[in-house]
Amino acid sequence: MSTQTFKCPSCGAGIEFKPDLGLFKCDYCLSQYTPEAITEHHARETARLEAKREVRQEKAATAGQTEPTVVRGYHCDSCGATVETDNTTTATFCYYCHNPVVIVDRLAGEMRPDQLVPFRVSREQAIDRFLGWAKKRRYTDPGFVSAASLEKMTGIYLPFWYSDVNVDYKMRAQGVRIRTWTTRNRNYTERSIYQVDRDAHVFLDDLSLVAYSKSDQDLLYGIMPYQKEDLVPFSQPYLSGFFAEQYDRTQEDCNYEMEQLAIKTARNIVRTSIHGYSSLDIKHEEHELEFDDWLYTLLPVWMLTYHYNNKTYVYALNGVTGRAYGELPLNRKKLALHTGILAAIVFILLLLGGYFFL
Repeated sequence: MSTQTFKCPSCGAGIEFKPDLGLFKCDYCLSQYTPEAITEHHARETARLEAKREVRQEKAATAGQTEPTVVRGYHCDSCGATVETDNTTTATFCYYCHNPVVIVDRLAGEMRPDQLVPFRVSREQAIDRFLGWAKKRRYTDPGFVSAASLEKMTGIYLPFWYSDVNVDYKMRAQGVRIRTWTTRNRNYTERSIYQVDRDAHVFLDDLSLVAYSKSDQDLLYGIMPYQKEDLVPFSQPYLSGFFAEQYDRTQEDCNYEMEQLAIKTARNIVRTSIHGYSSLDIKHEEHELEFDDWLYTLLPVWMLTYHYNNKTYVYALNGVTGRAYGELPLNRKKLALHTGILAAIVFILLLLGGYFFL
């Protein structure tokens, strides 16, 4: 299986993309490079190594030998170790030398992403924002996360499907207007019913859907949105220093869900254009959908999974905006104390109120 480890042009150590700098920085010699410079250097190194590999293959063929096949794993270019991975992993780290590795064979053909949004939030910033987010929650147990748990904060590119959608949407609804008034101590209510028709063309720009079955969709949608202005054409060096997964939900798998999402979005847009009714009840709707090309897209997410009091909690943070979403453990003693104090205050106020009205 073919892999790529992006190395520093100056010293040869593994190099990673630093979101806070927008550059690749070597942690050993501290050299910094643009993505374009790393791509050019890597292309030269790849050509050189390919020539050496062809020589080895010729020797092996002459000796009647064949190169071993590694199933679900890869050979690390830096230390030579063989490491097992999940079938959907496309970028990871070597367990032995800890150098970042991109598994090239899983980024070819239909599995090659069309575009991605690069990380802008660094790991240190992600940890700081997580701690700040947790402190804002009033009844969070202060000892719920340890320094060791924070070390597991992981930057990962997750797969999405993106598509522009044209929706021709027709709706017939029943709108109700209610008017009330009082005359000579009598209350009146007038209920008027109207037929409301709408015929609209709705263009949905970059409608997106999670393309990875192992992820919590509610968690990921909680850190949306990502801005289309941040999308760049896919380039392998951006994956260096992060984990990445490939899609396991094909376009066919997602087609129905994408259609329903487009219809729901168009319906909501049309409904917001209708005003002046106390209530609106949709009686009939028709729709025709036209999808442009689906684009396989990778989006950056910082993930943290931690265990506390025999329960697993998962936290996610948008790798560009820093928007956070997740569940936090409650300090039930603190919550019970505050609830008890509040109940006592209400009880005392009721007693005082009853006393003064006697």
